[in-house]
Amino acid sequence: MLLLATKTEVAALANWRNIARLMSLGALACAISIAVAGLALARQLRQQSKLAEARAELRRQTDVTAAFEEMRTAKETAEMANRAKSEFLATMSHELRTPLNAVLGFSEMMVGEVFGPLGNEHYRGYAEDIHSSVTAPAQHHQRRARSSRRRHPASSSCSRG
Repeated sequence: MLLLATKTEVAALANWRNIARLMSLGALACAISIAVAGLALARQLRQQSKLAEARAELRRQTDVTAAFEEMRTAKETAEMANRAKSEFLATMSHELRTPLNAVLGFSEMMVGEVFGPLGNEHYRGYAEDIHSSVTAPAQHHQRRARSSRRRHPASSSCSRG
């Protein structure tokens, strides 16, 4: 009987490790997406800096006709940069949602114990926290407050008076 319980615990731990690895891969994908976003943002800032320098040069121009033509060009460049920024933000929004949806799916599987019991009630609480932080932020904060009172009854009873 003890050997059977140990095998079940080992299997549950193996399942948990597999889920944790998948979640780690999701987090890694998210981190890579953020790094790519950072690089693209740095490029965007360099372009905006160049645009600001071009505008300063226009102010120094004495020939009104030449200055007007350069301002028109600068305006078109700014509009292109703005369109590029909008496209970039839309793409990054999608790229960040994809790994976050994977994390949400894994947390749903863990909360539902699709592959069997998690083995420790703390893991269930953590999975519920992950899931609820995406699905219902207000409920998430309430659950954490209740959970904290359950984990630390002495300190929460003192704070209630």
